[in-house]
Amino acid sequence: MTESLYLNIVERLNTDYAKSIGALDIMDLRAFNLKAFEVSLSAAMPVPLWSNDLYKEQQSKHPMPEDPFEVLSYEDFRSWLVVYEMVMRDVGLLGISKKKPQIFGINSRYTTEVSE
Repeated sequence: MTESLYLNIVERLNTDYAKSIGALDIMDLRAFNLKAFEVSLSAAMPVPLWSNDLYKEQQSKHPMPEDPFEVLSYEDFRSWLVVYEMVMRDVGLLGISKKKPQIFGINSRYTTEVSE
């Protein structure tokens, strides 16, 4: 019997994402600030990041520089962060909660119905 291996990537993913956002905040727009996050993001996804259609489309429009020390324009750096957010939402890493609140046995927080 083969058991699945679980890699706890959540802390690293959060840390690397915060570093990438922080780099934008201080205008440190070097490619390595994004490339480090890509490694963590890819590890958290069911399929590699580099095979994701959104990623491939971004890469064709705004190629990630080979040189990790190359400085991207503000808009290119920001557009990569937006793509990462879209990818994370697409694969369920962002924008959902594990446990949805249940009101009167109905799985919705916006209902006013009362179950009998």
